[in-house]
Amino acid sequence: MVFEDEAGVSSEEQEYNPTPIINEIRQHVASWLGLPNPADWGVTPAAARLLMHWRHHHFESIRPFFCQVEAVETVIWLTEVARRERRYARIWEHLKGANEQANPELLRGPIRRRRTAG
Repeated sequence: MVFEDEAGVSSEEQEYNPTPIINEIRQHVASWLGLPNPADWGVTPAAARLLMHWRHHHFESIRPFFCQVEAVETVIWLTEVARRERRYARIWEHLKGANEQANPELLRGPIRRRRTAG
């Protein structure tokens, strides 16, 4: 989006069109979700259990909206699959650049467990 203004504050250099990267990520996530064997997903056991739950659980009452599930599946793919695989480095570089422009210093590295005293 480029917002035209008389003062010339906005420019084409500031334009950010997220559609291409969103569509690319969706394609990767769809391929990843198509893997039938959980051992091939490349995620933590907790994430694998969560993905299996969403795919096979019979919800009797309130079920999550498809977009909620899609969002969490995408976050799992980004953090547990794409972040570790070199072939997705361009996606992470794009996300870091877009984040830096919109939310400087918000993106954090991998979560590390704290050691407890004792």
